[in-house]
Amino acid sequence: MKRYVIICDESTRKGKNFSYFYGGAILEESKYEKINNILSLYSQLKQLGEVKRTKLTSANYKSYIGLLDMFFSFVKNGDIKARVMFCANTDLDILPKTQNETYSKFYYLFIKHAFSLFYKGEDLALRLIFDDLPETKDACKKFKSYLIKNLNSIKICNSVSLNSEDIHEVDSKKHMVLQCMDVIMGLVDFALNSTPNDRKSNRGKAKWEVWKFILKKIEEIHPGFTIKATTLPLRSEKGWNDPYKHFVFKKSIKK
Repeated sequence: MKRYVIICDESTRKGKNFSYFYGGAILEESKYEKINNILSLYSQLKQLGEVKRTKLTSANYKSYIGLLDMFFSFVKNGDIKARVMFCANTDLDILPKTQNETYSKFYYLFIKHAFSLFYKGEDLALRLIFDDLPETKDACKKFKSYLIKNLNSIKICNSVSLNSEDIHEVDSKKHMVLQCMDVIMGLVDFALNSTPNDRKSNRGKAKWEVWKFILKKIEEIHPGFTIKATTLPLRSEKGWNDPYKHFVFKKSIKK
């Protein structure tokens, strides 16, 4: 049974037009350390420190583009499969009333659907790496138990094995794949929720330049890509193999 790592992060829970942003990447565990080290070497060479959307400026945006160019080379050759999920605010009315319940439900739906985990065609073992979860200890424990119970119980084209010792909360400073997904997810958020005025400042212009680069890389994988739509197919082996995918939550998606 081949082992895979999914690296996850989350962002805006309530945006102007779109909310509950999640970003993640899946790759074979045997390749994770090598890819992480290659990205880290570039970041160290450019003296970027921790790479985050909130630290992107007019002074460093070209180095961010260079790092993301390297990241997308791994995406394009299939070593990394990158996923972003979000929800239009018009679709939020069907979700649980409290933000904590919605946050946990969305994380589960993101992991289950966006990666097409159950359409790989062969069983897989899973390791989950989260940036520090912004929840209480009890809420995190409940959430992790929920993931294990539900993901282990599904079998469509294959099954998934996930154990409690394979779920980790980490310091993102040591995980470059996680940092790159923070930037990609954050700039999808920026593209969807920012106004023209938000893009006029030096930092806003820098974010927009990096977003345009990300968009170009996505369009190389998905010609005709539409930022507000799920990149189909979703529930299929092709969905599993897709190098990059948006999963836009809709009311029709079932638990």
